[in-house]
Amino acid sequence: MKRLPGFVLLFALGCSDGAELPPVEIGGSGGARLMTGSGKNPEESYEIAYAQLSKQHLNVRRALEPRGRNLYGASLSMQSILDAMERMRSLVTPAHQARFDGWIAKYREWQKQIERDTWGGSFLQDFEIAERRVKEAFNIDTVEFLQATPASPAPKETAPPAVARPVDPVPPKGTSTAIPTDKAVPPVVRPVTPAPDTQAAPVKPPERTPEGAPAPAPAFAGRMYFKAWQGFHDALLLAYKGTPRPDCRPKYEDLMETLKLLKASLAADRAQKLQIYIDYYSGVNEKTRTFTLLPEKTTDKDILDELEVVARVIRQEFNPDK
Repeated sequence: MKRLPGFVLLFALGCSDGAELPPVEIGGSGGARLMTGSGKNPEESYEIAYAQLSKQHLNVRRALEPRGRNLYGASLSMQSILDAMERMRSLVTPAHQARFDGWIAKYREWQKQIERDTWGGSFLQDFEIAERRVKEAFNIDTVEFLQATPASPAPKETAPPAVARPVDPVPPKGTSTAIPTDKAVPPVVRPVTPAPDTQAAPVKPPERTPEGAPAPAPAFAGRMYFKAWQGFHDALLLAYKGTPRPDCRPKYEDLMETLKLLKASLAADRAQKLQIYIDYYSGVNEKTRTFTLLPEKTTDKDILDELEVVARVIRQEFNPDK
């Protein structure tokens, strides 16, 4: 059987100063992923997802190299492997789907270890062996496909609004309603204007924030929260550069709160993407114990570079004025 090769469209997020984020795209229910596109049938879609495995395993290993280690990039590439495996699982028959479950669970646990920076020992060796076994176990010739690619549920159709039925005019009292058959004509129908409702519906008060102020409109809210995040990010950097260094916790908490508010003002797919960068901030905070210590083989400049990288991406992706 002649198979079509899988092609991948990647959005590259370039970063300078030695810090780099891998290409990112959000799609589907899995969150961050690097693969895009879908095939014309289950087999072609499966092959597109399968083609991601080699590339993303290589990206994980590169991101974990001692020189220029990038745990965040490794986590994103690991997520792309999970996305590809979930997609492959959805395209095969139920009997073959169960074969994926154990591997998906293993890779998800490895992703957590990378995010917590608790990986090590024989991780890379086990990871290389797993790659080889996964590609052998789920080669396109070893699975049975569904008859058709699973489709997203169709949107529910809403019934058209009910239209008031016109009422025939009532003849004057004492007038016969019988119409001679030889003079029968269609009755004149006049639209009936409904009587005004004397009892107006209660006006719903505007939603209010916990502080008591009316909730802003989504577009304005997004702009407001984005501007606030910029200020808190700059304040956090300034505090971290201070000598002696002040307590950075309030600056960090303000920054995270505004990002969560910004996320709430976005559509679901963009909110999911912003969550990646919220988690990135959280990872930097966790490994530095809220910016009070440095992990081994890390400098203050490394931490500042990481913060600048994620800020640069947020400015590119979520600035409402662009």
